[in-house]
Amino acid sequence: MRRTLSVLVLALCFAVPAGAADVRRVDALGAAPMAGEGRSRGSPRDEALRRALQEAVWRIAIEQLASAGAMPEDAVVSGALGNDPLVYATRFQIVEDRGERPALFSDDPEIGSEYVVLAEVYVDVDRVRRQLSGAGLMGAPSGDAGGRFQTRVTLVDVQRWAEIQAVRTLLGEIGAESAVPIELVRGRAVLAVESRHSAAELMVALRAVAPPELRLELLGAGPDGLELRARFLENSGSSSPARSSRFDTTGAKGY
Repeated sequence: MRRTLSVLVLALCFAVPAGAADVRRVDALGAAPMAGEGRSRGSPRDEALRRALQEAVWRIAIEQLASAGAMPEDAVVSGALGNDPLVYATRFQIVEDRGERPALFSDDPEIGSEYVVLAEVYVDVDRVRRQLSGAGLMGAPSGDAGGRFQTRVTLVDVQRWAEIQAVRTLLGEIGAESAVPIELVRGRAVLAVESRHSAAELMVALRAVAPPELRLELLGAGPDGLELRARFLENSGSSSPARSSRFDTTGAKGY
């Protein structure tokens, strides 16, 4: 598999002349489980590289959708892009082979370790844009005359108040003028957000400033609202001390 990837890298490099397309460099992490249902049949290193390529392509896709004012659900975007990230990459290389590490990027508690790589990926932006357009996912932004947007951000599966506060903190960091809780019930919170970001742009901006220990998962989206799950990642199974965070996560679960 490693030899196959190397051959594909060379083929892609020669197939795309310099300056022939809008190509963007993205540094992306890829993590592959060392055991469990999520493990591929190939080597963990190759699978981690493939996932890094997917992450790089995903970032470009989300950026293009945001610029068009569109934000379909994650599953819809993934379906439009397909399962082979190599079709969007002009070249790539592993810049850091971090090897096997305690699992941090998986939601499966049975996965104890992952193989992690950091890859430098050059993504054909034009090809990604054409693929999204062909799938009918590129929309148009909407907002009031003053350029302000009213967006409802719904947090689901809330386990602790710190998750709500973390999202409000991030909203403040990206320039939201207000993020007022208008509904609070067990496991759910709704924030009325006023900002200069459309709903699509808001999600991209939140992901851009979210630290590694906070995972933001988009569950649903529309022109006026987002449905998210925010979860702090536990660095369980590691002997290293927990990473510092700008969020207070020491409070008890529930709110």
